[in-house]
Amino acid sequence: MVSDIQWYINYCFFNRFFLTCESFLEMPFNQNHMKTNFLIYLLLLIGIPCTISAQNRVYRNSDIPKYRKAVSVASLPRISGREKINIDPIKKTRPLKQTHARGTQGITGEVVGITKYDLQTNASVCRRIIRHENNKITTTWTRGLDGSPSFDDRGTGYNYFDGSSWGPDPTERIEAARCGWPEPILTRNGNEMVVSHYAVSSANPNGLNIASRPIEGGGSWTNKWITQVSDTGATWPRMANTGDTIHIIASRLGSSYNNVNSGIAYFRSFNAGLSYTGPVKLPGMDTINFKAAGSIGGDSYAMDSRGNTVVIVAGEDKTILFKSNDAGVTWDTTTILTHSDTIFFSSGDTVLNANRYASDGSFSVALDSNNIAHVFFGGRFSFNRNDTLYFYSWSTLELMYWNENMDKPESINTARIKDDNGDGLITLRDDSIYQNNVTNEIYSPALISMPSAAVGPDGTIYCVYSSIVENTNSTGNDDGELYRNLFAVASHDGGNSWSYPVHITKEEFSGNEYQSIEAVYGSLAKKVDDNLHILYQKDDLPGVAVTKVGETTPKDYDHDFVDNEIRYVTIPTCRFNARFAESDTFICGQGSVQLHASGGTTYRWSHPEFLDDSTSASPTITLGKNVPDDYDNYFVVTVSDSNGCESKAEVGVFLIRAKAGPDVAVCSGEADTIKAVPMLIGNFSWTPTTGLTDTSSFSPLASPGLTTNYILEVNVGSCTDADTVTVRVVDLPAVSFTASKNSGGKNDTITFTNTTTGSPSDYSFKWTFGDGKTDVKNWSTSHAFTNVAAYNVTLSITDTLSGCSNSFTKIISIGLGINENNYPEGVSLNQNKPNPFDEETEFSLSVTEESHVNFYITNLLNQKIIDITKGDFLPGSYQFKISTKEQGLNKGVYLYHLETDNGRISGKMMVQ
Repeated sequence: MVSDIQWYINYCFFNRFFLTCESFLEMPFNQNHMKTNFLIYLLLLIGIPCTISAQNRVYRNSDIPKYRKAVSVASLPRISGREKINIDPIKKTRPLKQTHARGTQGITGEVVGITKYDLQTNASVCRRIIRHENNKITTTWTRGLDGSPSFDDRGTGYNYFDGSSWGPDPTERIEAARCGWPEPILTRNGNEMVVSHYAVSSANPNGLNIASRPIEGGGSWTNKWITQVSDTGATWPRMANTGDTIHIIASRLGSSYNNVNSGIAYFRSFNAGLSYTGPVKLPGMDTINFKAAGSIGGDSYAMDSRGNTVVIVAGEDKTILFKSNDAGVTWDTTTILTHSDTIFFSSGDTVLNANRYASDGSFSVALDSNNIAHVFFGGRFSFNRNDTLYFYSWSTLELMYWNENMDKPESINTARIKDDNGDGLITLRDDSIYQNNVTNEIYSPALISMPSAAVGPDGTIYCVYSSIVENTNSTGNDDGELYRNLFAVASHDGGNSWSYPVHITKEEFSGNEYQSIEAVYGSLAKKVDDNLHILYQKDDLPGVAVTKVGETTPKDYDHDFVDNEIRYVTIPTCRFNARFAESDTFICGQGSVQLHASGGTTYRWSHPEFLDDSTSASPTITLGKNVPDDYDNYFVVTVSDSNGCESKAEVGVFLIRAKAGPDVAVCSGEADTIKAVPMLIGNFSWTPTTGLTDTSSFSPLASPGLTTNYILEVNVGSCTDADTVTVRVVDLPAVSFTASKNSGGKNDTITFTNTTTGSPSDYSFKWTFGDGKTDVKNWSTSHAFTNVAAYNVTLSITDTLSGCSNSFTKIISIGLGINENNYPEGVSLNQNKPNPFDEETEFSLSVTEESHVNFYITNLLNQKIIDITKGDFLPGSYQFKISTKEQGLNKGVYLYHLETDNGRISGKMMVQ
């Protein structure tokens, strides 16, 4: 059982970065806390506001982009290649340019082929590259260049590196008929073989094709149709081998296998492909495990083999590992994700049932030297509504990982969407492309997906993946989609911890070119030497042109068919050398901790201001209350070896501290926000809770009746820290003044006597006379009015420390033949607030002596329209609300009047 402290650290690692929109993404998937966090996540998906806390556990709120609506599986077509494609006439293909990009830190890339047909997979990426023992390289891809509506020339593109140079751009496919989805192998005797599926519309043969030749990199291809899976639904194959033992799997498009929709058939050859047995019905490939339509989608599977061990991972809504230790004779199954991981929630009047975390169907699996399977995939949520399965493909910010020693998948905390501008947020688009039912058109996998994994000779696990990159909006097709780039991470300890990601695309090209490059379908060669060897597809527009299939009017996220480069790129494995001896840790309140990095000869650390030596392999970090509020809890070390190869590693040092924020002044009867510094981890509490509107927030609204000291306490395991904030209540006296009687003439000077409790030194004040003139010097004053009119004279007082203010307004009539300036004793009436108002306003009446009061509203003609109150009032404070709806007040200016036995108060209010 993982300790609470370690769980909180794991949780924070997962939630370091956040999307900008109306939802919040988090998945501490490997802990018992997952049910609560699932519920929070799913509530957010259906539109619950972002400020979320459960049992006072902290979830960071941020600027998050709008989430796309759930997409029905039926609306996510898989592409087999048999479809007719509505396209404009294709321009003549440009000749292959053997461009060679010399990137930074030894990352180099070059073009090995061109294709306009740009869909290389519906989900999982085939292993389309072989790094041979003699350091030569085989590459394959789905190629299509001609201008016919269905790419009649589509088939396997092939290129070979002979140790010194690549061959020319292929001019034709290697198959005899239209095919797609190739995967190559090399047998023990050096036979080169490529499996693909036939895609000949309404013609035979259909099924799978094996193209082979006896000489690696040369000779003529011989094509063989595998009759065991010869129906028209045999599609999207995968092939792996150990020597002359060959394993092949394929999906059944548009049909079922063992009653499983798009079920997987397995067959094998023990004699280098001379003959095949099967198809074998894999135990567990049945309706018990895969009962929902779409449970296994096209390409939603991956395979690897080593010795007599072969593993297959398959599924979407449910994910299962099939494993054989006797070359496919017998099989065991392990459930990675299960239907039982469900919760229930509602959206308005609609109940959404059976909601669960699911893979996105984009898998990679790699066996290590102990034949332990390591599985990678992108994550998403699914739910079933009215017997229709829906997926949220845009669900996670991090790549998911599982191996056979783990109970459940975990997120790879470093393989996350890159915070490209370093502001601590992941900013995505918030327009319709991410709100509406758009998935397959801009790749069906999740935001971070398309993994391809391999295990090095020293046991290091490597994974290449494709991720959305912020600040990379496309303008080439007027839709502003975000680009995907390639990244890679590594683990030196069997998947327990992961390296800092290498941004392959950014380093392969110069400057900011990566911001306008779409790099997808990264396929990592199984053989790892001093380099990782990767084949991928690149173009200048995000998305897939092939998904115009069946559309007469292309959507705004489609783009025209363009030349896509098939590129080969290498990454030195020394780029992953940096590592830490310890996992994430924390400092309670204030203190120090020593970190230990290794992997090179020189070291350079982020946040040097907190280190005793920012060039040491083992610096001491000291943190305390003086750490800035924007401290991000992570230290990155850049390690260089003796050859100048740089690698990075990241470790979290979480400062567990309570910072209740600056003291707050609150006007009496009003509320203000306490601005405490949020913690990404830990439990917290406020005491006392009186006057706080939300004790589950780091920023509660405070409205105490009296000045109060609030204590914020933060707890993580055995660590407790506390801080205090004072909320001072400012209780201003009622503002009042008297006015001398006017003469009734046109020109009149009125004397105003300030009767407000207090003195000029206590407040700032301002007289406003209604004729454009003011007085801020005199506590009491006089003013000469020169025109016939009714003037609103207002006295405002303001507490200089808090900004709290109060005011009183009186109508002064000049030259109208009336005298309304006999201010009554024993009562005071504050100007209504708000004023002007549109729905409701409130008057505050203070009575110091028992008085008979008549309070009413008139129009500007002094015609009474509302009686507010009339009667005897004892000393005290009274409030009266005026509602435009209940009192039938239309837009305009009104007069209010309060009369007592010894005087009268009048004022003006406005309905807007």
